[in-house]
Amino acid sequence: MYAKIPRAATLVVILACAVVLAGHAQAAESTGNSIAAQLNGGDATSIRESVASIRAMLVSDPGRAVDRLNQEWMVALLRAKQYEAALEFSATGTIALPADTWRIEQLHRHRIRAYMETNRPKEALAAAKGLYNVCGTGFVPTALELMAECLKAADPEEPGIASRFKLQQLAGAQTDPKEREKALKDLGESVIASVPADPKPWEKAILDRKGKEEYRALYGTGNLLLLAGRTKEAKEVFEKVYAIAPPGEIRYASEGLAKAMKAEDGFIGRANAWILSIRPKQ
Repeated sequence: MYAKIPRAATLVVILACAVVLAGHAQAAESTGNSIAAQLNGGDATSIRESVASIRAMLVSDPGRAVDRLNQEWMVALLRAKQYEAALEFSATGTIALPADTWRIEQLHRHRIRAYMETNRPKEALAAAKGLYNVCGTGFVPTALELMAECLKAADPEEPGIASRFKLQQLAGAQTDPKEREKALKDLGESVIASVPADPKPWEKAILDRKGKEEYRALYGTGNLLLLAGRTKEAKEVFEKVYAIAPPGEIRYASEGLAKAMKAEDGFIGRANAWILSIRPKQ
């Protein structure tokens, strides 16, 4: 028979655990602030130490590391001209937390900026295509602006390409397929279809996830496939995600399938129509 633990003793244990957890949180916050200060300080040795600390935290505590990267470290890294570190961490953070679209969106916004700052507009454009594929509907306007900026930089000999891209995206947002086809008819070949995503950073991570069939694991695989430009495979994965989604995840699973439609088409119209079709009737 187990001895009964007095209520007061239980309360003490709970309070002790709370104190320990609060201490860990304060220590992590202090470390994060120290890294930010070192990056912003301009000292080369301190910057190198900060980069090493971020690299280690991405292994030991990826969620906290990615959040701090998105909140302030990426901006500080770019300001300190640590462009290769920004590219590395955007990829590492994505692979560590591939099911978290909202985190990926911010990481890849900075990834594109790192490519642009190092005069690599074609790589920036490929990254922008990956971001367009993987982003949620709420992030689409930002993704479109980044695509337009990268198109201008990657193809300066065709100054009207960004404007044509925007017109096509506006036309492609029509939810009625006939209206969409009519609006797109005189706008030429699809600009976004001519831009390939870069599969290389994500190939090994996709391969390593083979056989992982749990909901969040599948969602992460779907996101990585979208980043790699493997839209047909991503659509098949997100159909599985939608089918097995727990009740509290239906909305997020729906977003995944809508993203796959957007990536397949290169426009948001069909995805928007599908989202409207599954909304509960008032």
